[in-house]
Amino acid sequence: MSKAKPAPVVDQPATPTPRPRRKARVEVPTTKQRHPARTTPAPASDSPRERKPVVRVRGASDKRLSALDAAGQVLAGLSGKLAADGLSAADLIERMATAKLWISPGGKTPSATLSAAMAREIATKGAASRFRKVGPGRFASNTAPAARAAKPRDPAKRSAAAKPESGR
Repeated sequence: MSKAKPAPVVDQPATPTPRPRRKARVEVPTTKQRHPARTTPAPASDSPRERKPVVRVRGASDKRLSALDAAGQVLAGLSGKLAADGLSAADLIERMATAKLWISPGGKTPSATLSAAMAREIATKGAASRFRKVGPGRFASNTAPAARAAKPRDPAKRSAAAKPESGR
């Protein structure tokens, strides 16, 4: 029979020791506490974009044209190959500004807005629309082109061109 060694006895406390606590969170001041309120009003030029005064219109003749109306006038005034090929919205914006029909009120993409408005009018009104799409991003007037008046021909020019050469 062999004798087994007795296990060493370790003194253990009756209650377990508590774990160390985490450090308390530091309170961060809120935005209002970080930045004190302004006591003086901000200057008017501090805003990134100043508002234009609103002009009240009394008569219909004094009313400004919309971008669509101005584009319709520009496209109706075109002739020849340019009228058949149409113009892009950016070209229309440029022509409307040079003719002083319509000037952008300060938007970032007036050509995209005009293009979308013309496409929306074509979709809603169909054949009754003022515009027609002639290519990707190109629009033309939907009004029928004016019929060309036949030029009276000079009979003397016709007979000179029709005379056969003789003398051979």
